Amino acid sequence: VLPPPGLRRARLQAVRRLVDLMRKGRLRLLHYPREHSRARLGYVLQAFDGEQAEVSHRDIAIALVGRARVEREWHGSHNALRDHVRKTIRRGRFLTERGYRRFLT
Repeated sequence: VLPPPGLRRARLQAVRRLVDLMRKGRLRLLHYPREHSRARLGYVLQAFDGEQAEVSHRDIAIALVGRARVEREWHGSHNALRDHVRKTIRRGRFLTERGYRRFLT
């Protein structure tokens, strides 16, 4: 008997995890992707997309973390928020140039 369409993917994933556990003798992280990594990917691509549209880093930061935080932290003594935006854009560039391949395996 086939499970309802909404449960098929979850049950198939459960079977894959069980088979892998039986073969390897341990739970491997590749079968348990972190949920926040999906949100982070959207965040990274949003920043990269903003840069490609020639939006200022400050405006990208506003889109990512909100105007209030940018106004509080943009001119901070350690430039942490500016560095964060630059690193996020670099990560987006890496993913679009060659890093996307890891999602295909």
